[in-house]
Amino acid sequence: MARNLGARNTSIGSILLRAVLICCALAIWLTRNAKADEMYTYSGNGYTFCSGGPYNPATCSSYKITGWFTTDLSLSALENLSDYAIPLSDITNFSFSDGSGLTIDYGNATLSGSTESVFTVWTNGSGGITQWIVGDNEIPTPFVNGNVADNITTINSPALVQDSSVTGVVSGVGTPSCVPYCTTGFGGVNQNDAGVWSAPVGTLEPSSLMLLGGGLVGIMARRLRTRRLA
Repeated sequence: MARNLGARNTSIGSILLRAVLICCALAIWLTRNAKADEMYTYSGNGYTFCSGGPYNPATCSSYKITGWFTTDLSLSALENLSDYAIPLSDITNFSFSDGSGLTIDYGNATLSGSTESVFTVWTNGSGGITQWIVGDNEIPTPFVNGNVADNITTINSPALVQDSSVTGVVSGVGTPSCVPYCTTGFGGVNQNDAGVWSAPVGTLEPSSLMLLGGGLVGIMARRLRTRRLA
């Protein structure tokens, strides 16, 4: 009887081991093949000028643009790009702020045209961003001079400004005397040093992570049940 019970436990253990190995292999396959969004994060340098609103001119350097965006383009599609405008339909999420309380993200930005939200990049062979023109705005559409607007921009090519943000009444956008804009509101700008983007980092979709977690939970449940039967 003891021998049969031992053989049974050995057989169950063998089956469980095989199941664990199969599940682990499946989890690895899912991780490698699951659709992932590529994430870029940005870290700007302190403003060289700021005024109005929540900005303290004495500590302008404490305000700086930081943020991130994700795209559903694969890493291979992001390599060796030159002056490439990522379609807004391929931007899955983003958020930028400058530490003043002004934040532009996917929920409040205007995404109806390239003049309002733009993600144009130059990249190297690893998909890292080397030059960029990124701008996010929260403005009424269609845009008319004099509208109230929130804007965060980070530019490295052409190097008109490096980082800037504004909240207020915007006018004269695009005119030679207003680079990149004129405003009666408040904001800040860094005209010296460009910030840097991190290397792209793939982030798995929640559904893939749920599948992986569910499989591991199933393995644990099967193991506990086997122990009880033994």
